[in-house]
Amino acid sequence: YRVALLIQQIIEEHEGSGHYLTDAEIAQKLAEMGIHIARRTVSKYRNRHRILSSRWRERARLIG
Repeated sequence: YRVALLIQQIIEEHEGSGHYLTDAEIAQKLAEMGIHIARRTVSKYRNRHRILSSRWRERARLIG
């Protein structure tokens, strides 16, 4: 649960700049924090907590 909250926090921090982080980039950010998980694990947590992929988050922002 803690990792999912960190993923959500990382996404929120970087979306303000207009750059939508991919699952691999999120995994890299977590690794820098000392949490080593695979990209597919990031995807699993993201899907479980209903956080859209970077492509869909960007599309949702463009649509409004």
